Amino acid sequence: MGSSSLTAPFKVAGQWEKNIGNQIEVFTKDGKKIVGTLSSWTPEKFVLTVTRKVKDPEKKRPVMTEVAEEFTPDQVREACYHIDFK
Repeated sequence: MGSSSLTAPFKVAGQWEKNIGNQIEVFTKDGKKIVGTLSSWTPEKFVLTVTRKVKDPEKKRPVMTEVAEEFTPDQVREACYHIDFK
C-alpha cells in the first residue's frame, strides 16, 4: 500500500488528525464546497473554522467573521487538503 496523493480524499483517522490546523475542502452531500481550517476532529464530528460575511446590525456592510461550523460524517461526501496558490 502506497502513500495517498495530496489531493486524495481523507479515508483514515490519521489523515484527519494530521490536518488539524490546516485548511481543508469539504464537499457536502447537498453539493456545497466549503473551505476552512480544521479546528478539531473526532470520529463522530469535526469542526471547521470558516471565514464568512456576516451582517452586523451596527454597520452598513457585512463584516468578514470567522465562524465555527460543526459537521458529522453523514453530512459530508468527501474532504481533502486544500491547496492554495496565493
